[in-house]
Amino acid sequence: MTQKHTILVVDDEKQNRALLAELLKDDYKIVLAKNGLQALERAREHLPDLIMLDVLMPEMDGYQVIRELKADELTDEIPVIFISALDSAGDEEKGLELGALDYISKPFHPSIVRTRVRNHLSLCTALSQLRAQKQSLEEAAALRDDVERIMHHDLKSPLNGILGATQMLLGDSYPEEERIELTRMIEKSGYTMLDMISRSLDLYKMEQGLYRFAPQPVDLIPILNRVINDNGSLVRTLRLGVAIHIGDHEADGSEVFSVPGEAPLCYSLLANLTKNAMEASPMHGSVVIDLRRDAVGSSISIRNQGEVPEEIRAHFFDKYTTAGKSGGTGLGTYSARLMILTMGGDIGFETSAERGTEVTVRFPLFSGDFAAMNPA
Repeated sequence: MTQKHTILVVDDEKQNRALLAELLKDDYKIVLAKNGLQALERAREHLPDLIMLDVLMPEMDGYQVIRELKADELTDEIPVIFISALDSAGDEEKGLELGALDYISKPFHPSIVRTRVRNHLSLCTALSQLRAQKQSLEEAAALRDDVERIMHHDLKSPLNGILGATQMLLGDSYPEEERIELTRMIEKSGYTMLDMISRSLDLYKMEQGLYRFAPQPVDLIPILNRVINDNGSLVRTLRLGVAIHIGDHEADGSEVFSVPGEAPLCYSLLANLTKNAMEASPMHGSVVIDLRRDAVGSSISIRNQGEVPEEIRAHFFDKYTTAGKSGGTGLGTYSARLMILTMGGDIGFETSAERGTEVTVRFPLFSGDFAAMNPA
């Protein structure tokens, strides 16, 4: 069953309110107001699809009411039809200039009122659909821009690795072991590119609320080791010290630290944050990854000795926020936040010149069958 449109009828004369309500009640939900102040209150409360507004009212006339409506973001797009005994061209022009859709003079013919109301609501519905289509097109354009950023920046590194390894294989002869290693490098870069493309599509689904999250126990230790290994050249270039701690001791490689999540999301989340921490570190700096459990879940803190610039702190997790990185997409921390929120967790950070920067990701507790499999 189609939901009825809501119409707010505003008139200081009880008889006029009753007449309009009787005319329209079979097809629409009717809300009544007897003066300007009450009209503003009920417009904000009910957010009607249309307002039938009398002009001549005591204390606050219809012209003042429409000015207030148009000045409020909550009500500025509600269409208004003036109904008034004032029938001069100047009165009608004034009403239309203030933003009214139409101006009906009293006394009015019932069939004319019903027809104009129906036509204007149909027009407003069509305009609303056009706005929704426009928003969808803008979102699609934004997705295209995001994909282009990823293609132009993030995919450049693995693609260069593929091309470089291919050129080496086509060049001078290499021992079998080196050829196998180069082939593995090409395969790894190809999978990295495939993962980036998949993640860009997943991010769009998350933004639209369409992503289907299927949590499984995910051990973060091998994922973190893979992230560190994938950024080996950056670690060597900056001569960084990188360590993983579980509780109060350094991870020895035999322990398991499981969280409820999806392995690809966990990898992308930790890869973004860890790479950011490494890139923000000074030469010979350190990146420390702390994993802890408590009564409400699990946390991962990634610390480095760099400081987040003052001008981007308030927008650290916003889309396209970047500073000091040539060619950066500004999607790293944004996508990390989107992923952890999708997995039911949260993220935050602290930064200062004295202590550096610490980004903390929190995962929720295991629930149901997972809890028995993964005690804290």
